Amino acid sequence: MARHFPVPVRSRIRVTSLEATLASGVAGLGIIIASEWMCRAFLADGSLVRLLPDYRLDAVDVHAVFLKGRVPSSKVRMFTEFLIEVLAKA
Repeated sequence: MARHFPVPVRSRIRVTSLEATLASGVAGLGIIIASEWMCRAFLADGSLVRLLPDYRLDAVDVHAVFLKGRVPSSKVRMFTEFLIEVLAKA
């Protein structure tokens, strides 16, 4: 059974982009939190290591929104299908 308890964290650096988050972790500036699919390559090459293998981020909903009355172009449909496939594996 999972236990939940708050852990106060004092940080010296705060970033607002995925690139900065990953760069900070790879540079050894501290612990980062990111989805596995975001840092899969860094985990594979050893630049990052998983610290809490049983910890899972809360799921988030992703929506594709199209203008009413307009049929999405084939590029948009293909990209949407690609996202569905990739995110289903995450």
